[in-house]
Order: sequence, then structure tokens, then C-alpha cells
Amino acid sequence: MAGTRAALIALVVPAFALAQEVTGRRTHVVKTGDTLWDLAGAYLSDPFLWPEIYRINTDVVEDPHWIYPGEVLQIPGPGELTVAADQPLPVEQGVEDQRPVGPTIFARAQTGPKYGQRQLTANRRVAMPEDMERAAVREGEFIAAPWMDRNGGPEQHGRIVATAELPGIGQASDPIRLAPHDRIYVTLPRDVAATAGERYLSYELGPSMPQGQIVVPTGILVVEKPGTDEATLVRIERMFGEVKVGNRFIPLERIQLPTDARPAPVDLGVRSRVIWVASDAVLPSIQHYLLIDASRKDGVSLGDQFTLMHRRVELDRGVKLPEQPVALAQVVRVTERGATVMIVDQVQPKVREGMEARLTAKMP
Repeated sequence: MAGTRAALIALVVPAFALAQEVTGRRTHVVKTGDTLWDLAGAYLSDPFLWPEIYRINTDVVEDPHWIYPGEVLQIPGPGELTVAADQPLPVEQGVEDQRPVGPTIFARAQTGPKYGQRQLTANRRVAMPEDMERAAVREGEFIAAPWMDRNGGPEQHGRIVATAELPGIGQASDPIRLAPHDRIYVTLPRDVAATAGERYLSYELGPSMPQGQIVVPTGILVVEKPGTDEATLVRIERMFGEVKVGNRFIPLERIQLPTDARPAPVDLGVRSRVIWVASDAVLPSIQHYLLIDASRKDGVSLGDQFTLMHRRVELDRGVKLPEQPVALAQVVRVTERGATVMIVDQVQPKVREGMEARLTAKMP
């Protein structure tokens, strides 16, 4: 028996080593803020190759628009790439039926029938509304988007109070890290009775600003066992960030916009500025959320598009450089205190707070 096992190991190990040598695969543990776009840029030196990472991770990633902290992804080796750096990416089939909440929005905008060959150069213009294949805001983009609320966040909220997972060994001093599908106990907002299957949005409070306080969604909770005199049992259905004990939650708000609506170009639109960048990335890019100081009071609505502009620069001896468009962003959430936009196309790398955001297309 021992000899047979040794023989099997001798056969399997070299084959495994050979496969590793041929493919050169690596692994990456997803952390908060990661996108397939960013991972392709970091590991494959070309963010447009994100479909290559998705292709070999379909057993882990059900929807390429959603990857979750803690997931372990395989990174393809050079010999596995099916798309060369100088070739156009294939056009996705049935893209209108998909729900882009992750890195595929940029691929869709840049590789559809109107674009063909991939290109991201300094002289390429930012896509105009009539060029973009995306139209209405998708529900997932709305749900995961941070927003500007009153100081202290939503007034009526519940709170995560404990994990329902009993550890097999003594708990360490560090707090328990929660993961998708973990069960937790919550206390409901005052005078609220939960029903099985009801969904809530967990969140944490971001920085305070003159306009109010930023609320950052962390996940979706679904009720499994409503409590009466006891805490209510819920399950973490999805995670956008780190869900932890102490997080607050509110009822999950849903939206539904017509998918055939298209934003129409406007002249002399509202001018605002970027007041917060929802990313730790040095260079926020496609799929990153930004907050601007335009709001519902200014007539801003879901689906409107803003062009981010780099201001005019005056050099020595009176030489002036013109303003330049940097990126196109779409409104995915709006309140009386501000609007949340998501970058959907980009031509210059630097997106920063204080940058002008100019309304250039409006939904009907």
C-alpha cells in the first residue's frame, strides 16, 4: 500500500510541477476595493486583459461584476493568455442583459462595435453619451454606491450585534472576520418587525463634510429567523466591503430604470466639483465611486453623466494650457446633499478631489 501511494505521488507531483512551470499561475486573495480591471493591470500589465482572469476563475466568480473579499483567484500565466496585447478583445455576447457592477463596464464601452481595437492614449477623447453602450443605472451599482446623508447617517437603523458562528477554539483577541454566507445576530430599528427573506443594507459611516456625512455600504443581509424577544438571525448575502459587528443597517432600497433610456448631451450643464474619492487607490479608475457637490436640488438625477475636467494651467511667460477632459462619470445615486458618480470611461490617469465635474448629458 505504501509503495503504491509513493508511486502515485511520484507520478502526480512532477505533473503538477510541470503544469505550474508551463502556466506560471499565481494566486491573489481578493481584498476590499479590488476589481478584475485592477488585478489585470497589476499582474498582467494590461487592465484590458481582465477577461483572462475571469475565464479561469468561473468556479469562484459567478458574475465578473462582483468579486468579494476573501475569494482566492488564479492569475493566468503568459502561456495561457488567449488575447494578445495588440489584438482587439472579443465583443461580449448579450451584454445588454448583463448587470455591470464591476470591471466590465469599461471593457464594454471600449471594445464594443463602436470601438473595436483597444486604445487608451492621451489623444483619445472621452467617450460621448451617444458612443456609450451603457444607458440606465443598474441596480447593483446603486446598491453598492456610497452616498451623502445627514450627519450621523440614517436616523432609523439597526445594528449588527454578534456573530452566530460558534468558534471551535477560543476566540483570539482580534475581532472575528465575517465572510459571505456567515450568519449573524442583529437588533432591528425601533418599531420595525422583520419577516423571513427581507433584505437589509449594512453600512459604515465615512467622513463628515459640510454637506453631511458619507455612508458607505458594506453588504446585503437577508433575514433567516425573525426575533421577538431575542435578536434576529440574518445571513450575509453579499459583501461590498468589510461587514463587522457594530455595523449599522437599513432596509434595502431597490430601483428600476428603463433600460432603453439614453442620456442626451446638454450645453451649459451644472458645474460642480469632486468632494470625495471612494478608493485607497493612487489612481482611481473605471468602476470607482466619487462624490460631487451637485445634488437633487440642482436637478441632478440617476443616469446623468458628468465629464471630469482638468483645469486650465498658466505657465511661465503667459503660456496657457487649455482645460482637458479626464473621465466620464455617471450618476448612480443622488440625494438632497450630493450625488454619487461612477467612472465609466477615462482618458487621463489622475482623478482627484477638487476636480471640476461638468454635467454634459442628462437622462430624459
